Amino acid sequence: MSIGLSRAASPPAGSIPLLLPLFFVSGFPALIYQLVWQRALFAVYGVNIEAVTVIVSGFLLGLGLGSLAGGRLSSIRGVSLLGAFGAIELCLAAIGFVSLDALDLFSQHAAAWPAWASTVAVLALLVVPTTLMGATLPILVAYLVRRSANVGRSVGLLYFVNTLGSSVACFAAGMWLMRTFGMRGSANAAAVLNLVVGIGALAGAAAEARRRGAEAHGASVEADGAPRRGVAPAPGTRMSAAVLLAALTGYLALSYEMLWFRAFSLAAGTASAFAMVLGSYLAGVALGSFRGRELCGQTVDAPSIIRALALSLALAAALGFALLPLASHAGAFASPALIPAMLLLVMLHTAVIGLAFPLISHLGVPPDARAGVGVSTIYLANIAGAVAGTLVTGFVVMDHWGLPQTTALLTGLALVLAAALAPWAGAGRRPAALAAAEAATLVAALPFAAEPAFAGLFERLVFKGAVSEKPPFTATVENKSGVINVTADGYVFGGGFYDGRISVSLLNDVNGLVRPAMLSFFHPAPAEVLMIGLATGAWAQVVAANPHVQRLTIIEINRGYRDLIAGHDAVRSLLQNPKVEIVFDDARRWLRRNPGRRFDAVVQNTTWHFRSNVTNLLSAEYLDSVARHLRPGGIMMYNTTGSARAQRTACVRFPEAVRYANMMVVGAGVLATDPDRLDGALRGHRVDGQSLLPADEAGDRRREEVLASAAMPHLTLQDASARSETCASILKRTEGMPIITDDNMGEEW
Repeated sequence: MSIGLSRAASPPAGSIPLLLPLFFVSGFPALIYQLVWQRALFAVYGVNIEAVTVIVSGFLLGLGLGSLAGGRLSSIRGVSLLGAFGAIELCLAAIGFVSLDALDLFSQHAAAWPAWASTVAVLALLVVPTTLMGATLPILVAYLVRRSANVGRSVGLLYFVNTLGSSVACFAAGMWLMRTFGMRGSANAAAVLNLVVGIGALAGAAAEARRRGAEAHGASVEADGAPRRGVAPAPGTRMSAAVLLAALTGYLALSYEMLWFRAFSLAAGTASAFAMVLGSYLAGVALGSFRGRELCGQTVDAPSIIRALALSLALAAALGFALLPLASHAGAFASPALIPAMLLLVMLHTAVIGLAFPLISHLGVPPDARAGVGVSTIYLANIAGAVAGTLVTGFVVMDHWGLPQTTALLTGLALVLAAALAPWAGAGRRPAALAAAEAATLVAALPFAAEPAFAGLFERLVFKGAVSEKPPFTATVENKSGVINVTADGYVFGGGFYDGRISVSLLNDVNGLVRPAMLSFFHPAPAEVLMIGLATGAWAQVVAANPHVQRLTIIEINRGYRDLIAGHDAVRSLLQNPKVEIVFDDARRWLRRNPGRRFDAVVQNTTWHFRSNVTNLLSAEYLDSVARHLRPGGIMMYNTTGSARAQRTACVRFPEAVRYANMMVVGAGVLATDPDRLDGALRGHRVDGQSLLPADEAGDRRREEVLASAAMPHLTLQDASARSETCASILKRTEGMPIITDDNMGEEW
């Protein structure tokens, strides 16, 4: 099958120079909205994998519906496509300005809703703006195809321009925007950009209408909706095949993105990790789209395009399998090299996959008046594949298989897909059969190649250049919620960061367990206790061993910690302790859904203050939420990991709070401290029948040290390194620092 493709006709003066910068800029707000709205919804709906899946799927669902709507709109005679694009951008601007207020209003009413109702509500909130976003690509593809009669070049150019804008927005958000303006300021900036693009597009549409009115009626596509004379239709691959290819490549692309994000989070762990990976991913898509555009202009027959598509999938398989081992070895050689190497390799890999969309569109969609409809169908299939990647790979596959096995699965799928295209690549039966045999051999070898290729991967990602000085991981728990690694001497790393040690000894206190042991010093009778975060189980063992505690409710987001605890003697009994209840949920969501639960104490061993989404456990709004769950005289004890801003936030909300080590202790009034009560509790702490402090000279000496450390200061100002500190001192020491709020996201960015 050989179908000639003529060179694109020149567009009317002024159309392309206006359109391309506008579509580039429109990529900025789309990405900023995604980051901001996800953050706002995470605060309401939670950051556990179920919530993340619903929110991401909601975004993709809206884009898919928008693609269909935009395709249908583009086929209506007489509609100004540039004007429609401008109107959509103005609608998005209006939504952007009020979006966070709408989400705040939603959060106030959705707190007590059942899970299904809040899920439907989240999807409904997202569907309108994301539908508008998804409509723009098919509308503008139809606009360009009417001028160029080349679907692949039109799709490739527009996808390149818009995705490049989103990529730049990712890096801007990660490096500057979110930190400087917070969520509300970033959303307003995005709305202003929508406004500028909308006004520019409407002005261009008006100028074009005036120009058309002044010209004589001719045989142009704009006039009659027919293809330009002398331009043959695009290669006529069946639409069903194009739709299937688009769905499968969408599945691969999104699945690989989840792998890169998990690995990058282990290596970096900050909120900007998602923005940086997504920025590199989108930059790769943009570059791939641009190269696909060039191929669609140069290639003269369908087999050549199919051959290019098959080669790109085979190359994507090879790069996808080698990416993480290569990047991790670069980091082991030199720590600063890990992040740039990973981002560069992600961009290269995605550039190869990014070839697919313009090539598939060119194969499946003729350049006629219904080109927008055809592209919208393929775009919808691509998005449906991406949703499947989120649900199947992220929610099912990664809950049972680790990074090596999941990478091997995706590599095998890419190889099979490449081999399946070989018979239509115009190379003859024998080369096609050879390609199928080679693919089958490689797929069969993947399970055996994955283990040696990925050996030591987690150590290199976590320890980087210091990997040779660190002990290897002897146990790894991987599931859909993340990765937990353990060394032989009990050091635990959750998501790439130190989580503590599996030890409950107060005598040899390598875990800082003196902090949860202080519970009875700050509260006279902590019978009902809530613990946010389970991790190694060491803190929970100490709190459960407190003789005053009658019931301990633990909220943990990652079920993998239960599996970890079950394998270690020091903490295993926690799982059978009758006064302990472990609930797997997001903490803020659980608090919202249980407004009637009240506690004498809330204990929280917070993760590092700069990690992604930790603001949800440190912000002023969160502290207010916890306060509503405290009984009269109730307290909250939580780790600030040394963050001066977190300590200041506690003191602004609770002026009578005190700092003990890196832990803030807050309550509604003056704390009822009592060293004698603490002494009695320390003597009564027992785990598995054994006292946490032995009744001997060493135990007595350690108990005296703990009691001495509990002495509260009376100085006006103390050094931050002092064991304890009053709020008067903290507020003076942190003067000028902003408190942590949901909007400014603390120190994450």
